[in-house]
Amino acid sequence: MNKRAAFKTVLEKFRQELKQQERAAGAAREGASGDEVSSESKYDTRATESSYLARGHAMQYEALIDDLRTLEAYRVPDYENDESIGTGAMVEVSVGRERQHYFILPRGGGIFVEFDGIEIAVLNPRSPLAKCLVGNKTGHSFEAPNGGKAGKIRTVC
Repeated sequence: MNKRAAFKTVLEKFRQELKQQERAAGAAREGASGDEVSSESKYDTRATESSYLARGHAMQYEALIDDLRTLEAYRVPDYENDESIGTGAMVEVSVGRERQHYFILPRGGGIFVEFDGIEIAVLNPRSPLAKCLVGNKTGHSFEAPNGGKAGKIRTVC
């Protein structure tokens, strides 16, 4: 699998998420300042709730910008199949009969991308699953966190 091309797909997904979050933040900002949320009584909390929502969207937007900047500056390292897994590794595992693909990156955990017909989950190195994988090598077994199924590492690149 072409890891550099897959990484470009991850960056593009982030850019799409950023655009979507920017639209949501703008809509929430407009909603927080519109006539529809003006208080009708001292117990009416629509304006306060709308401002909290707008602030939450703005914070998510800023976090995505920070994540994207970090990833754009990141240089994905090459891994040999017999090397220990670390940040920048793309890992294929089998859990039972199912194959799963993970890309361990310094930021952006929790997103999924489709590349060459394969769904790849991006993991943050601090995530419980990444912690189970990091340090292991091809052929090693691991137990997924929180009582998950045991798996086996198939490839590392």
